[in-house]
Amino acid sequence: MAAAAWAVCLICFVSVHAAGFADGAMPEERFFRTLHAGTYTDIHTIVPLADGGMIAGGLAYNSGGVENGILVRYDADGEAVWEQRFTGDVIPAVIESGDGVYSGITYMTPLTYASHAAYENVTGTSTLFSVTGDGDILYVAELDNARASDIRAAPDGGVMVTGWLWVTDDGYAGFLSKYAADGTFEWTVTYPGLIPHALIMAPDGGWILAGATTPLPETPTDGWMLRTGSDGTEMWRQTYPGTAAFTVLDTPAGGYLVGGGTQSLVSYTGDAWFMLTDETGARISSSQPGGVALYDSAEMPGTGYVFAGKWADSGALLFVGYDGGEFGVIVRDDADGRLNTVTVAGETIVAGGWERISSNIKGVIIGYPVPEGPAQTTVPTTLPSPTQTPGFAAAACCAGIFGAALLLGRR
Repeated sequence: MAAAAWAVCLICFVSVHAAGFADGAMPEERFFRTLHAGTYTDIHTIVPLADGGMIAGGLAYNSGGVENGILVRYDADGEAVWEQRFTGDVIPAVIESGDGVYSGITYMTPLTYASHAAYENVTGTSTLFSVTGDGDILYVAELDNARASDIRAAPDGGVMVTGWLWVTDDGYAGFLSKYAADGTFEWTVTYPGLIPHALIMAPDGGWILAGATTPLPETPTDGWMLRTGSDGTEMWRQTYPGTAAFTVLDTPAGGYLVGGGTQSLVSYTGDAWFMLTDETGARISSSQPGGVALYDSAEMPGTGYVFAGKWADSGALLFVGYDGGEFGVIVRDDADGRLNTVTVAGETIVAGGWERISSNIKGVIIGYPVPEGPAQTTVPTTLPSPTQTPGFAAAACCAGIFGAALLLGRR
């Protein structure tokens, strides 16, 4: 397994253009790592490890190459331990599916780098794979005609995969599939007309899916959230017109936090939005904080939530309290880029994506300390009372968060 070119900065000092967190202090980078493994390298998923290291997956695109999916293990010092390549364009998600076993998905579409006008004819395949902690491949299973988007561990040691089918009699169709621990297919359920982007286990069992109604760019879409039983049978569904949901978390209050944008995923345009819901997915409060879209989210225990996304042409992290109030944003505005993924390991936020560095598009992994949230973001015992939806009025919503913006300079 060849090692990709990499670099690491354990402590990077940055300039602060404005302050907006509770104590007025900008979280300072704990580390900054880059991965340059192709013409275009992009981190889409990160799994923190117990030894302080991590496994990162994403894209290492080379023109004409077929093994563009890349998986890299780093030790606690940021050294690349091993690298694996997989057939496909991107590894969008990886999880720890067993003791020292990691499962992930890839997808390949011939038009990933084609013009948007060609997307109406797009097709493709995906794979499900599993590796050991040493990077040895245990299995690779093909998902024909599918675009896999997310994966979660099942209670019995298997895995659940969601995504959508490119061509069916009814057009696009979302799916939820179950696989055994050895990659053997067990069952699948389809949801016509839905494009799932996110999957989590429901707090009391079953599954929560969230997504959009089109995979095509520059096409009207409605966001949605769907609850299933353990066998994939639909139990309820909520729709959020004019949006697309890319990430979902369950909240300590018993509801859900949903984030995304107002355009489909591949558009990389539109307006970011997020909302809190009750346990049935009914919207309680929502906000359009500025920025283009929110692609991933993680809970900061005792503080609230952090979203990874894009603000104008740069990657960003948005900080939100348990009550849905925004209390800070870091915009990495010295370079074009995007943050696709975020996770929390102890007291460290770890985000990944890409940045254009010295004319090269490199994958980046960035660490920040978990900030101190404002006093009002203590964990609620019940959800807040339903309030009128802001209606995504950009001027009113953006004023609050930009007043608290942290614009982060870089090398």
